[in-house]
Amino acid sequence: MFLKTEALDAGYGFLQILRDVNICLEEGEFSCLLGPNGTGKTTTLKTIAGLIKPMKGKVIFNGQEIGGLAGNKVVQKGVVYVSEALNLFTNMSVHDNLLMGAFTVKDHEKIKKRLDYVYDLFQRLKQRHGQLAGTMSGGERKMLAIARGLMSYPKVILVDEPSFGLSPQMTDVVFDALDVLNREQNLTVLVVEQNATKTLEATKNGYVMENGVIVMSGASKDLLADEGIQKTYLGL
Repeated sequence: MFLKTEALDAGYGFLQILRDVNICLEEGEFSCLLGPNGTGKTTTLKTIAGLIKPMKGKVIFNGQEIGGLAGNKVVQKGVVYVSEALNLFTNMSVHDNLLMGAFTVKDHEKIKKRLDYVYDLFQRLKQRHGQLAGTMSGGERKMLAIARGLMSYPKVILVDEPSFGLSPQMTDVVFDALDVLNREQNLTVLVVEQNATKTLEATKNGYVMENGVIVMSGASKDLLADEGIQKTYLGL
């Protein structure tokens, strides 16, 4: 497996959130992690990204143990986390925010090439390259956060709540961009999302988490058709 967690336990201080979490992603896979609020989905992404140290278990990426590495080291390995909070530099321009995302890249030609790519992918960012990030709309900031993550040439991108606070139209734009990245760049994508229908339609495989435990997994189309998923998450 390209990215996997093995019997992963994690939490905050003495408060354990995750229990025996096993997630396996193939290279180039587009997958999702679903579940109620407060169930551990974000904690899972943060633990993989090196922002939380595992209490127990492993995080293995491309054959190497990365669990417990500092976040910047995980980025250097090729795993990028886009948080729900976005953590943009609001007093800096779009362009400068993107350059900050390339802190691990030393080749100026590679930085220029990646800038051209993300500006092509997100035309609105190109149009607003000199605008301060803090003055942009929610959808534009979401685009910028994803684009900034792409500047380090990641192999895996972990995206937390890409549709949060966005209109249906802007949600489609963000998911379409993730789909393009997955297909064109062979980027492995793991999305945490509340919009279960949209997410299961967009992804190949999915995991369902409740109370810090993976309770169901499988092909997204099968999860979408599951009666329990329909009643609990889709309101059908």
